[in-house]
Amino acid sequence: MPPSLLFQSTGAPVPLGSRIGGGGEGDVFSVRGRDLVVKVHRSPTRDLEEKLRAMLATPPKPAGVLPQGYVYAWPTDLVLRAGRTRKVVGFSMTKVPFRYTLAQVCRPSSRGPEVDERFLIRTGRNLALGVLNLHRTGVLVGDLNESNVVVGPTAAVTILDTDSFQIRANGRTFRCPVGKVEFTARELFGVTFPDQDRTTESDNFALAVCLWLLLMEANHPFACRYTGPGAGATLKERIQQGIWPYASRRQANYDPRPMTPPFHSLPPDIRSMFRDAFEAGHHDPTKRPSPGDWALALAEYEKHLSTQPAPSPRHLQRARTVLRRWLARLDTLRGFMPAVRMPTVTVSPAFRTWAGRAAIGGGASLLTLAAVTLAREPRVPERVPEVRSHLSVSPRGQPPKTAERTPRLWEDLRRKSSALATKTP
Repeated sequence: MPPSLLFQSTGAPVPLGSRIGGGGEGDVFSVRGRDLVVKVHRSPTRDLEEKLRAMLATPPKPAGVLPQGYVYAWPTDLVLRAGRTRKVVGFSMTKVPFRYTLAQVCRPSSRGPEVDERFLIRTGRNLALGVLNLHRTGVLVGDLNESNVVVGPTAAVTILDTDSFQIRANGRTFRCPVGKVEFTARELFGVTFPDQDRTTESDNFALAVCLWLLLMEANHPFACRYTGPGAGATLKERIQQGIWPYASRRQANYDPRPMTPPFHSLPPDIRSMFRDAFEAGHHDPTKRPSPGDWALALAEYEKHLSTQPAPSPRHLQRARTVLRRWLARLDTLRGFMPAVRMPTVTVSPAFRTWAGRAAIGGGASLLTLAAVTLAREPRVPERVPEVRSHLSVSPRGQPPKTAERTPRLWEDLRRKSSALATKTP
């Protein structure tokens, strides 16, 4: 538990509650009796204090007057350590109610039945709009990842860790000092984050990764199935070298993961934007789609889905679970089957999460059954033992060798024959 803290605006003590989260910079605590939370930094600096004061003076404004699908956990007050110096150690912010983190809503196993494809698309659109509004005000997220974004029950998003944003105020740039490898653009590798300015292009890369996780069931875009010798390149090396398994000229031995939804099931414009983000944008970061481009494309995607009947999420979840089990079993047979390149077919987005997998699973099952049938040795027919007829007659006065009971019909015929033979004329 941190030492006694005070609110700067009122000088009142901060009644800290339980710890509810944290990261590499500090911990987040609830405030008893208040709809607030407090983030306390472990190693506060003078630059952090100046940055927080600049953020308090210039909060971001929404793009319009209508309710938006995004908010920011922006600082509302500074938090001081009680004592003579009263050093700034953190800040307070409004408590944000949410349903999922972005990491939870991406994974089918950790989200509820109300999360369907439209919910995921709306979440991505709101996230793109939130990043777009920051870029318009000259603010960069810097450390955009699946852990610092939470999602409400209506797909509204809240971007956390705003104290790590890169802002410019008072003639200087307050940089983002942290970052995650999985969301770091190629041009930022090999540099120290506190000494490097972030750009809109680096934010665009992280946003594209977040949207890919939403649409591809938490599978990272650079996650591969390596089939060559040795261990292969790590995720960081694949991002650096641009080894994207869906590229038009992808490198050998790096295939898409078998559990990832098929790439061709996405709409053509969405596929084209992902190619710009991870393929063309690898060589030229300016070709990566902007947040505004993503917001427009995802809005059209959601509009297209609204004209189609929504499948039952509960039944869809059950079908996904069964198909995943079968695909996991069939994946062990991939090394014994010849590689088949399927033609690219664009299907309706409403069926992309189960119909395509059902067809692939059914075809693989038939191939497996045929292979097992051909590999099985021919069965030699067994010799059927000779069965004597139940009408066979044993010599008179001797019971049958099998000691089986004589049928009643045969006994009646024998009595009648005896009666006819003994009858005198």
